[in-house]
Amino acid sequence: ATTTLAELPKIPTDIAQAVIDHEVKLKHVEPTEKNVLPSKEDIAQEKTHQELTDNIEKFTADKLRSVSTDEKNVLPSKEDIAREKTLDAVEGFDATKLKHVEPHVTTTPG
Repeated sequence: ATTTLAELPKIPTDIAQAVIDHEVKLKHVEPTEKNVLPSKEDIAQEKTHQELTDNIEKFTADKLRSVSTDEKNVLPSKEDIAREKTLDAVEGFDATKLKHVEPHVTTTPG
């Protein structure tokens, strides 16, 4: 991949001229190239993904067989409905509507 002159980054002309005229002293720097190679796990994961993608692309619907679906709607029993109504009544109970009552204890002779 070669870069054309037009694609290179532009620097201001006064800086370029100062460098050409040796008015600016530049330090020598060793360039370091960082090329991170993929790990063994990355390669295995990419290979697995590629195999799956290839299998999906090669799949034909001819291999599928027709199936009919039975939808079963189980209705709740009378006991289930009664239990739910009881729970709704308990949850919706408003304790602020209760009246204060003094208990009266009677004993029967016996």
